[in-house]
Amino acid sequence: MAQQLWSVLERYQDVFTWNKGELGCCIVGEHVIDTQGYPPCRVTPGRLSYCEEAEVNRQINVLVGLGKMRPSNSALSNYFTYKEGWK
Repeated sequence: MAQQLWSVLERYQDVFTWNKGELGCCIVGEHVIDTQGYPPCRVTPGRLSYCEEAEVNRQINVLVGLGKMRPSNSALSNYFTYKEGWK
């Protein structure tokens, strides 16, 4: 199974990034969720465990370091926001 995975990764290596600095955004299409006429379900996010929160913070710090996100001081937004043009 592992050999098959590596085979696929090598075959389609042009669509994967191997360097975090190469992260970009997808401009190919638009994502739509069909709710079949029902309004969107609004659910507040649950609390994260200590391990989950640490991982989220690690990933945020990576994106800030790459310049894909920037800190925000606004009382109306999250602590971090996406940089303009990268969502």
